[in-house]
Amino acid sequence: MSTPRLSGVVDKEADKCCGGDKGEVKSKDNLTQKEASCSADDLNNLTDCEVPIIDDRDSGEKVCATRTGTKCCSSKIKAETCDTATAASTESERRATFTDPEGTADTKEHVVLDVQGMTCTGCETKLERALGSIPGIFNIKTSIVMLQAELDLDIHVTSVDKIIQAVETSTGFRCSPRNTKGQEIEVIVSGDVRTFVNQTYPAGVIQMRAVDKHIVCITFDAHITGARDIIAHPSLGSPLQLDPLRGIAEVDIGRKHAYNMAWLTLLSAFLTIPVLVLAWAPLPERPIAYGSASLALATIVQVVIAGPFYPSTLRSLLFTHVIEVDLLIVLSTSTAYVFSVVSFAYTLAGRPLSTGEFFETSTLLVTLIMVGRLVSAIARQKAVESVSIKSLQANKAMICSADGQVKETIDVRLLQYGDYFKVLPDSCIPTDGVILDGITEVDESLVTGE
Repeated sequence: MSTPRLSGVVDKEADKCCGGDKGEVKSKDNLTQKEASCSADDLNNLTDCEVPIIDDRDSGEKVCATRTGTKCCSSKIKAETCDTATAASTESERRATFTDPEGTADTKEHVVLDVQGMTCTGCETKLERALGSIPGIFNIKTSIVMLQAELDLDIHVTSVDKIIQAVETSTGFRCSPRNTKGQEIEVIVSGDVRTFVNQTYPAGVIQMRAVDKHIVCITFDAHITGARDIIAHPSLGSPLQLDPLRGIAEVDIGRKHAYNMAWLTLLSAFLTIPVLVLAWAPLPERPIAYGSASLALATIVQVVIAGPFYPSTLRSLLFTHVIEVDLLIVLSTSTAYVFSVVSFAYTLAGRPLSTGEFFETSTLLVTLIMVGRLVSAIARQKAVESVSIKSLQANKAMICSADGQVKETIDVRLLQYGDYFKVLPDSCIPTDGVILDGITEVDESLVTGE
């Protein structure tokens, strides 16, 4: 197997001005036609340029071509005018991210939300219902594995803040918007963070926000500037330092949730085992002493371990009108616990019931449910780690020149458009690019599912 020697990051503009064969024009509908003669009226009516500059075969001058009716005509327009018009046309095409039959595409915004608190497919269904009940939202896509929700919203009807507030109220999940308007890098600032954030932004920088006392997150347009240009920009002071690489958000959230479930499951089991021993072991008859101990342990399990099930059930019934598994858990465990409390009260009054208490039933049910949720959390976490692109991405990239000579090895977060980088055998490809030299085989099973 040979290795690709050079790979260039995908260029930021697919269409280059002055491209194409001499004397030919490619129109917007991708139909290549020869230059045709145009009337004087046609040439006078040309106001903007819709295709790249070409070389006029007669005069040898650069001319700007456009399409009028069914003929492809050319007009001798200045190169600056053509460049400006072409750039404007490219920008307008880039903004049209989806087809809107009603012609209101300018009022639409694509939003990605990070959601914390989903533990099962029922939670995903509840999230979809909550989002679907909000006016002005469409194209909803949720993922229990990635802990996120994607949607399009009409900015004239609702806003991101209103959506987050409505979802958190109806589901109890914690939501936060994910940046989709540029790339981000986190840098370490030596001076005052507030002064650094409030300074004039360099070209291409969209936003700067403080993460903590010494770290600033910079959002920038990668088509205008790059991470290395921002790091070394003179207006930002001395060369900045990248913040040490942190873990992937969805992976860290899932791992934290699995740890919490493990601790709660162990606590529930630790409190349940004594209740089972007092209920089933052949011990001397001491109903009041054993009942008091069982009541105390079962109350802790019912309040601390099973307590979060109650608000979740109420939110589902009131806001999304969904009957979840949590409702069955609440009904079964609460019934057994309340009956046991009443039975123990009769025992204290000297009139014990023939059925006795069922504290072991409520505690054992809660513990078994926690064991099931722990297994589910571990399985989901393994699935996230196996499909997360960021967790499998290489951390370093070998920058090289156009002839393949390696210059240096940099952090993959510092790659910019137009960089050349080398991919060694049996290594991960750092980012999207175009192979310029060499042949290789790539394992794409993560993308294709094969």
